[in-house]
Amino acid sequence: PSKATDTPSAATGDLALQFGGADIAAVADPNGVLNLNGDWTLEAWVKTDPAPDGDRDVIFYYGYPGHGYSLSVNYQAGNKLQVTTLGIEDMPADKAVVELGVWQHLAVAHKKGQSITYFINGAEAGTRAYTRGSTLAITNRVLYIGAECDGGLPFTGLIDRIRISNAALTA
Repeated sequence: PSKATDTPSAATGDLALQFGGADIAAVADPNGVLNLNGDWTLEAWVKTDPAPDGDRDVIFYYGYPGHGYSLSVNYQAGNKLQVTTLGIEDMPADKAVVELGVWQHLAVAHKKGQSITYFINGAEAGTRAYTRGSTLAITNRVLYIGAECDGGLPFTGLIDRIRISNAALTA
């Protein structure tokens, strides 16, 4: 991805990552710090392309064999905020609709054995019961930003201030 001066803060010198559909950023996680299966929260500032097509991943943690999680915007479901526990379930929100072409703070909080809660701009935008958890990756643990590990489901737009927490945060 390239660097862009269009950021959530609009501050001079602040930069975001610009993804053009074929761009991907990868961060190795050899010690498994991001390999979460308890409570966790995924969050990022995102400015989608105003004319998107299909699903777009924002944060995609993948470890062999197909375990991990992702935070995305599901355009086919009506621009819904979505969380996926890889190999288990895709869960678009019922009410959390992402506005296209503007900066928004997106987050999902997973309470192990209880629920997934969706947040847009710091406000709760729905909760669903979810007891299946996430599965730890065994090898090849990597955080991908802007697409899946194989470049699939590419994101087009800007991403900034990604944070992954090992706790289910609240608004």
